[in-house]
Amino acid sequence: VEDIIPKEDRDERNYREGRLNDGFYWPIYLQKTMREMAARRNLRDFVFWDTDKEMSGSKKDALTGKEEEIGKTGYGALTLIKRLFHWQVLLPLIGCKEQQFRDYARFDDTRTVAEKNSAPSDGRKSKNPYIAVIALDGDEMGKWLSGEKAQPLLEKLAGKAPGYFRGLEGFDESVKRQLSPAYHAQFSESLSNVALYIAHRVVSGLDGQLIYAGGDDVLAMLPAENALACALALRSFFRGEVPPVFNELNENKFDLAVAHPGFVSAGRGYPLMVPGQEADVSCGIAIGHYKHPLQALVREAQSAEKRAKNEYNRGAVAVSLVKRSGEIINWGAKWDSVALQLFHLFTKLTETEKLSGRFPYALAELLKAYRLDDVSPAAEFRDVVSREFGHVVERQSDKHKIGKEEKDGLRKLAETYLDECVENKRWGDFANLFLASAFIHRQRGE
Repeated sequence: VEDIIPKEDRDERNYREGRLNDGFYWPIYLQKTMREMAARRNLRDFVFWDTDKEMSGSKKDALTGKEEEIGKTGYGALTLIKRLFHWQVLLPLIGCKEQQFRDYARFDDTRTVAEKNSAPSDGRKSKNPYIAVIALDGDEMGKWLSGEKAQPLLEKLAGKAPGYFRGLEGFDESVKRQLSPAYHAQFSESLSNVALYIAHRVVSGLDGQLIYAGGDDVLAMLPAENALACALALRSFFRGEVPPVFNELNENKFDLAVAHPGFVSAGRGYPLMVPGQEADVSCGIAIGHYKHPLQALVREAQSAEKRAKNEYNRGAVAVSLVKRSGEIINWGAKWDSVALQLFHLFTKLTETEKLSGRFPYALAELLKAYRLDDVSPAAEFRDVVSREFGHVVERQSDKHKIGKEEKDGLRKLAETYLDECVENKRWGDFANLFLASAFIHRQRGE
């Protein structure tokens, strides 16, 4: 800006007395602030707030066991605020009766959510007692905010501007878009649009309950069968893409549409800007019985989300299957992996009884002897796993219902996915994919 653009071409609005407008120094101000705040935080010299000399002997909050009890209520300050805020502040402010407020702000319990799994053909309530907790988080948001992942400047210029800069001697075409207040406002708006107008529609459209949405951070509870479909849809709309058909669901289910990449229509009268196709998210899913402590499932989902970032190198989904026995089975895959197509096809074949419900367990039993979760055998061992899979397909398929084309399609996807597992040395994921499908879609008593 100072060294390459000729003086006669400079816009006087950006230069004052030979010095650049302060807005050009935004990245420097930002980096300085971040460094100083990080240094201050790392000192860790915060003084304990001693409100009561006898605090060690006072009663604690009956729910959290941490905060000091206020009066003789049995609760600490935070719990009292949560319980009384709507009575003392919100309802008088909006002039709403308590029952109206409860009807509107109701929250489904875990049993109600589980009953929204697919119902049997006889019209009774679902017998699938499993729910899912989804924890979704944006990948490398700090790098986006710092400008490290900003797009090249020339891609953001219109008209004759790109040609002008290419004609300047010494101009570097790889230079990135400059950080500015407008850049951060734009990025903040895109994250807010996801939280305010998109996350709720996606979760509720799949019979789920949104717990929290804060831009790139989403926490939700859903029927187990809709968990992967929800994760895929959230990721797609976050990027401004049409979600893939999964469990026969598409964007029309959510009353959302993608008219142009990076923008989502949500009935606001104008397209909403979202982070876009160069941004991505990672998602953790915990599946468990509706009687399992919800907070434990939340923690497991958050752990799975960290596993998606660390073990699968971001842009991935990780699933934890929490059995009632206490055993946890882990599985995961990158968003662009063939694994999700294989999962969808296998689920479809088992639901139509073209494959036996015993398929995943028969495969797992055969592969168990090879201890694939504990060791990383030579790549040549791949053919052994492939043959075992083919054997189970023949033994566990209904020859009167499944066609050759469907069987070949299943084998082709499985072979491709097996190659992925071998390449990434995640042999155990191969069998766990089928176990995950069976666990998520099981009915009580199976």
